[in-house]
Amino acid sequence: MRKQLLVCLNVLLLRLQTTSAACADNSTFTVKKKRPGRNCNWVKRDESRRQGFCQIPKVSKGCPFTCGTCCEDDKTFIHKGDTHFDCKWLALDEKRANTWCPETLKDEADGSNVKVEKKCPKTCGLCSDEVSSKPLKGCLSSYPEYDGDLEVLGRVKVWYKNHKKFTLKYKFKGLGADCVGCEISIHKGTSCETSDGPSRKYWNRKVLSEDPWNSQLIQYNSSDGSALGSLILSNGYSNDENNGHTVVVRDAGNVRIACGVISDARSANCFSPLSGCMTSYPAYDGDLEVSGRVKVEYTKHKYKPNRFKFTYDLKGFEADCVDCGIHIHEGTSCATVDEVLDHYWDPVLIPEDPWNEDTVYTSSSDGSASGSFFFE
Repeated sequence: MRKQLLVCLNVLLLRLQTTSAACADNSTFTVKKKRPGRNCNWVKRDESRRQGFCQIPKVSKGCPFTCGTCCEDDKTFIHKGDTHFDCKWLALDEKRANTWCPETLKDEADGSNVKVEKKCPKTCGLCSDEVSSKPLKGCLSSYPEYDGDLEVLGRVKVWYKNHKKFTLKYKFKGLGADCVGCEISIHKGTSCETSDGPSRKYWNRKVLSEDPWNSQLIQYNSSDGSALGSLILSNGYSNDENNGHTVVVRDAGNVRIACGVISDARSANCFSPLSGCMTSYPAYDGDLEVSGRVKVEYTKHKYKPNRFKFTYDLKGFEADCVDCGIHIHEGTSCATVDEVLDHYWDPVLIPEDPWNEDTVYTSSSDGSASGSFFFE
């Protein structure tokens, strides 16, 4: 009976040790065999590196703790000193955990001196978010109905450093020279189609006592209106909960000047909108002299990857033209009438001509027209 009990205890201890080991990084694993220094610790030291490498299956398997695929306290850990405790005892009280987690103490299970947080990473808050979810990215352009002089283009990227905080990295141009106090924030809304779409700043009032976006200023803005930098913060929401929301940039006067949607969809080239100058139609012999610019920017909508924003700023039309059409055509030249060809769309995806009553402009009394519409 005693022998059977001893065997059962050994099996239980083995299972506990196996569970603990399975959730630890492989100490012999390297990203590249010929680069021994590129181990799990190397992956962990840089968050952008971790986000990239942990999406590789062999790295995720070799570094499960670093990649966040698991995070468990070592159930065999026990310290016997003036205060006897294990991870389970620490987890019962946050203040108790904060006191003991940074300490280096003896583990009675194996006799080693080790930091408590390494034996109790879950209790001590060292677990990293799993890198199975892709970073959130988005392109920003001028805020809907913004009528100022700035033409902002930019991109943002959001990835989580751990289960609490994320990094928001940004790159912009067109902000205006030496902007001091320009703000950036994730918003509750999920669309930049109208000025009301982005809604208010997005943060979890059940988790945070005050708005975390109040002091998040864009840094490194230069004399040419460009900006490059990053912020580390928490808005109380997870990667999935921020997915699909808008990002808004404000100038120093708190005016919203740029907007975009972040998502885990494939990213576009944010700094290469399609643009062109408009002049009179080939062989047109009427009295109108039309001129101006048009711009096409893909919005990177989470569920509509082919959706774009068509913006126009034109003059020389007849006065008060209501619902006059404006379209993209198949042709690649305006040299002759025959080269313009018909309306351009993919009949495989869209059976009927989409360039209809929704793709129109309305001119003012002086023959000018400016505005935008969204199209797919």
